[in-house]
Amino acid sequence: MNFLFKESMELQKPIKVIYLSDNGEITQRNIIILKKTPKSIIARCLLRGKLRAFRIDQILSAGFPSSGYYS
Repeated sequence: MNFLFKESMELQKPIKVIYLSDNGEITQRNIIILKKTPKSIIARCLLRGKLRAFRIDQILSAGFPSSGYYS
């Protein structure tokens, strides 16, 4: 996943993540990563249009979207 995070940051390219929230809800988001720390990433969520923090240990999967930048 580190390659995807780096690519998203350097090229401002969206990635799709499947994320497990603190309350146990699984969500899918397209994000552009702005900053990475050892435990989290700060990203612009394309669905919400806002900055969000995501814990790396709660990202279940990540990849490049197959079509478009939305959802």
